[in-house]
Amino acid sequence: MKTFVARCSFTDRRQGPGTGRTIEVQATSVPGAVGRAGRQFWASLSRKERWDASHSGLNVTVIERKEHHEVG
Repeated sequence: MKTFVARCSFTDRRQGPGTGRTIEVQATSVPGAVGRAGRQFWASLSRKERWDASHSGLNVTVIERKEHHEVG
């Protein structure tokens, strides 16, 4: 399993664009990480936030976290 860092955001009716959070997920591939992060993020939203996210669109940006191992 690899560790991915996903940034999920949407346009909120009060706070404007860029409302969201960063989630760390374990997955074997990028599509799996997008799915897991999306499900976790969606479950954490309130009813009004879900409506805003479905109306304006949900943006998910995923990057793989590289583990740095020092040899020494």
